[in-house]
Amino acid sequence: PAVDALPWLAAGVALHLGYQLFLVAGYRAGDLTQVYPIARGSAPLIVAAVSVGALGVALGRVELLAVVLIGGGVASLALVRRADGARNPRAVAMALGTGCFIAAYSLVDGTGARVAGTASGYWTWAALGNAVTFTVWTAVARPGLLGALARATGRRSSRGSPAARPRTSPTRSWCGPSCTRRSRSSRRFGRCRSCSRS
Repeated sequence: PAVDALPWLAAGVALHLGYQLFLVAGYRAGDLTQVYPIARGSAPLIVAAVSVGALGVALGRVELLAVVLIGGGVASLALVRRADGARNPRAVAMALGTGCFIAAYSLVDGTGARVAGTASGYWTWAALGNAVTFTVWTAVARPGLLGALARATGRRSSRGSPAARPRTSPTRSWCGPSCTRRSRSSRRFGRCRSCSRS
């Protein structure tokens, strides 16, 4: 991407990190079925408000109707009670904060991609920057987490490797069906003896 897009790229990476942190905090405070819809549903409302109020974008009737319907859906989710009958304002606050980050990086990344002159190049560097930033933050904030994930991944891959699977001799594979049935036939009995020796 162009050099002029680097400030937008850095801002987008920072906003993506904020989005991830707020989303994790929201999941700790509330349920996925409440937090994620509010976060994703509030983002278009914020983008529409900024576009109309700050950028001078004019919305048509259908677009305004869509904004109203989305707003009503988000408001209904915000009023959902927990199993004990109480509301969860912290989860709603974290979800709305996540929605603000989504709206912010949507506007920043859209502008940055236009400035960069290549949308694919901008998004590639944004994804790489986000991966590096989140990994560094995880290593600093949760030092043992990356090591635990690496060990778990290693154990999982070793279980699926051919070396970890039980070996079957060619002889046992050849006469296995015969060994499963008891027979006094000398021929099959001979196969079973060869199988037992393998």
